[in-house]
Amino acid sequence: MSKIVFKTVVLSTFLIFFISTQAIKAQDFFEISKQLELLHAVYKEIHLHYVEQPNTGNISKRAIDAMLSGLDPYSVLFTEDDIEEYRYMTTGAYGGIGLNLREINGKVRVYELYENAPAAKAGIRIGDIIYSVNGIRILKYDDKVMSLLRGSPGSTVTLEIQSHTTAQPQTLKLIRQHIQPPVISNASLLSDSCTGIIRLESFTERCAEDVKTALVQLKRRGAKRLILDLRDNPGGLLQEAVRLVNLFVSPEQLVVYTKGRNPEMNSEFKTATAALDSVMPIVVWINAHSASASEIVAGALQDLDRAVIAGERSFGKGLVQQTKTLPYNSQIKITVAKYYIPSGRCIQALDYASRNAEGVVNTVPDSLITAFKTRNGRIVYDGAGVYPDLPLMSTPGAYVVSKLQEAYCFYDFANNYVAGHPKIEKPEAFKITNAEYDAFVIFCIQRLDSILTDMDLELNTKINFKKNGIRDSISMNQALWAIKTELKNQKKSWFSQFSNDIKTALEEELIARYYFEKGKRAYRIKHEYQIQELLNVMADLEKFNSYLKPLTDQKPKRPFSQNKRY
Repeated sequence: MSKIVFKTVVLSTFLIFFISTQAIKAQDFFEISKQLELLHAVYKEIHLHYVEQPNTGNISKRAIDAMLSGLDPYSVLFTEDDIEEYRYMTTGAYGGIGLNLREINGKVRVYELYENAPAAKAGIRIGDIIYSVNGIRILKYDDKVMSLLRGSPGSTVTLEIQSHTTAQPQTLKLIRQHIQPPVISNASLLSDSCTGIIRLESFTERCAEDVKTALVQLKRRGAKRLILDLRDNPGGLLQEAVRLVNLFVSPEQLVVYTKGRNPEMNSEFKTATAALDSVMPIVVWINAHSASASEIVAGALQDLDRAVIAGERSFGKGLVQQTKTLPYNSQIKITVAKYYIPSGRCIQALDYASRNAEGVVNTVPDSLITAFKTRNGRIVYDGAGVYPDLPLMSTPGAYVVSKLQEAYCFYDFANNYVAGHPKIEKPEAFKITNAEYDAFVIFCIQRLDSILTDMDLELNTKINFKKNGIRDSISMNQALWAIKTELKNQKKSWFSQFSNDIKTALEEELIARYYFEKGKRAYRIKHEYQIQELLNVMADLEKFNSYLKPLTDQKPKRPFSQNKRY
């Protein structure tokens, strides 16, 4: 296509758009035309003169990805090759073999398996190494690897894979099938037999209906109270969040409204039908990874004083994305509005329109965080996620467990354990022996240098001393060596001081190998550190209701700094 023809097509297209929307000002139209002409000129020069034959498709995709990433991390392009990823985003389902990968110790390994999926049925295990997919060598983990694994149900994918128990790789041909990860990973009665818990993993199509079904079944079994577990739930479809709130709130109640630069994006979303249960005591359990639709549910139920919010401050994503169809079977998911919950607050924590000179996104400063009021007059805040009414502290050994997880101690030990144990007891009965725990301790002590605490990271900056004008002396090296020795001794003491937390995490990792995510959740719910605190609060109706009443002192109090979490 000649330059003149290209310019004519581009200008004509935007002229039609301008006339139809009347939304682009003359100077904006000129700027868009100018930049498109410049982009075309750059493409032309690359195509004609670059030293190697360029892959113009890849160049274009990278350019678009960079353009969208400059807006926010939620605006993305889905090409025809990404259709399975797009389907997964909206429905939670995809065509594939039912595994997730992660790069561990320089190898791309199986990190999670879905029960009854092709991968698990073929004998693939967590810990196995993936060398190639359909003949394409896999040297590192990225989104392209998962796109290679996914495809139309019924199609074939070929893997070169090595079990961690064998010396040589093997080739497996698997037939992809429809994979639907469970949206509700746990729905059960807790130890008091009166409190039900429902863990929702994401907000995909019909998830509210699934929650409704689970809740009806729990009520039939005697549940009089509910814990809605939204921890680590990244969100999803806004409409499903509204429908979920509607299960507990009467009709015609405002749940959320959106406001965008384009007035067409301004909408109100209200409850539409009778509530399934408008009086049952509810706790919504959130953490720092509860985002988007999870925050709409938590924030709306908090603003309407319908539930007590427990856990940690949520992620702080108050942006709404909409998917638009593009040419060549592509889709663009783009941020079109901010959402506001019933009190009028927006919980968006990062201001993507305001970046510093280095391009770093700024948080909303504490000085600009504004107080709002719930229906009962309680003080709530905007600009930094949803703050819990009932903060729950982590277990005493949570930090230690997280450091052992970061070093893949549980993961690697479990790989070896599975090789010598064909089966274990059911999740509710499984316990590791003292000898097995001792073996785990020895295993970890052998790799203490790879278990990096915050202090380790600070000590490792010693290499930069000379660059900072600090002389590397014998006394300084002796002092650093003494600190490192003491730090290593402190790490060794973890295994006796926090043995209960470490054993629980290890048992959970092992159970997942034999009973998949379902078994892991069943085990976890009986060992959650904060469950008993939630049960105590919910059993005392007066105490529960006290969280929904305004304090005597109605003056707004500054919340915890948004740079800190519970």
